[in-house]
Amino acid sequence: MPAEFEITTMIEPLSLAVLPELLAFERDNREYFAEWVPDRGDEYFSRFKANNQALISEQTAGHSFFFIVRDEKNRLVGRVNLVDVREGSISLGFRIAQNATGLGHAGRAVKLACAFGQKRGVRTITAMTTLANRGSQRILERSGFGNASGNPEFVLLNGLEHKMVHYACDLNPNDFLHG
Repeated sequence: MPAEFEITTMIEPLSLAVLPELLAFERDNREYFAEWVPDRGDEYFSRFKANNQALISEQTAGHSFFFIVRDEKNRLVGRVNLVDVREGSISLGFRIAQNATGLGHAGRAVKLACAFGQKRGVRTITAMTTLANRGSQRILERSGFGNASGNPEFVLLNGLEHKMVHYACDLNPNDFLHG
């Protein structure tokens, strides 16, 4: 593939400076995201700045890490988060814009976030997705995650019951850091 068509994915920490761009990303993709995960509701958007300021404070304290995902043209195409640091373990979540799916951004963002966590002493990363979201399941599986729950379980999210699949990845010393 010629260099001008090479797909590059970068992550950068959530900051106040990106909030207007992030709000546009969330609004533009709201209906698409709601196909896979429960909608965040109107209150999420009305309290967007305050909610994200709280996330930035949590990030500053080292309890969680929130990133935006950028493509080769520096466009915001997604989010990837590592939340709830606990005794060497952390949970992963990600979302990619509808117009940026299928280009490899999610897989690369997951690997970059895992490498970030590993550099901070994380040994196990967990994730979960709805049973219907095969795309996210494939990304997790290709990134070294294994099904940690066996059979799907029902979880109540935003008042609706969803079948969820849990994943886990035990980080080896050479995983993610050199790939």
